Amino acid sequence: MSSPLQHFCKGAPGNGAFIWPPLPTRAMYTDASGHTGFGSVLDIPLEARRVHRSFWLSEEMQQIICVKKLKAVKIGLIEHATVLQRHTVLLYQDNMAVMVCLRNLTSTSLVMMVQLRAVLKVLDEFQIRFQIVYIRTELNPIDALSRLCSADLWSLSPRIQKQLLVRAQRELGSAVNVDPFACRRSKVDSICATPLHDPAATGMDSLLLDWSAHTTWLNPPWELLEQVVDKIVSQGDKGVIIYPQCPLHGGSQTSADCQVCS
Repeated sequence: MSSPLQHFCKGAPGNGAFIWPPLPTRAMYTDASGHTGFGSVLDIPLEARRVHRSFWLSEEMQQIICVKKLKAVKIGLIEHATVLQRHTVLLYQDNMAVMVCLRNLTSTSLVMMVQLRAVLKVLDEFQIRFQIVYIRTELNPIDALSRLCSADLWSLSPRIQKQLLVRAQRELGSAVNVDPFACRRSKVDSICATPLHDPAATGMDSLLLDWSAHTTWLNPPWELLEQVVDKIVSQGDKGVIIYPQCPLHGGSQTSADCQVCS
């Protein structure tokens, strides 16, 4: 037996690789906006479309757009990794710099290489294969969502927020240590829940978290206020709740009232 053949039979790195790549069984679209956020859409035959998105942190907003778009690819792969595992994915991308980087598996930019290595690590760990496909921005289904802001996702100014946190600790005897209604940009504590992308979040459904042993920071969507109040009453929670202050007799909402409750 020849030496090259012996080497192949003993387990060369490429042994067992596909001669012809399998046909794609998944399609993923990713995108990122300059100042708002990022997201991905995953299409699986005969299943409902899966969508995920979130917002950039302040330090991430300073990065150039092609780095953000490559980072959106990485986060999309991580978010959907379990259903992409061992599949070939059509990866739709509307940025040519990102396409070239993924096709050539290299870049002259150091910051792009950092993100590319992270992408390759996910691909290797979950045995995901991909084919990169260009799509025009206006046809990318995640383009609009990556730029979308929600009226429910807002926070107080840092100055007022800091004052309330200090007041809560003084009056309640303990610091706020859970933020059930948050996103990765607005959370005031590491223990938080959010339906948006945040690998560090404790959960996705805020109302399913047990707040009873914590001092909470409650800034819920206003349509959930009734359920939040019921949960506070039933569990005997303490913390800060932020809610709209409206006139007693009609009229429109005027401001937000913030209360420390125990």
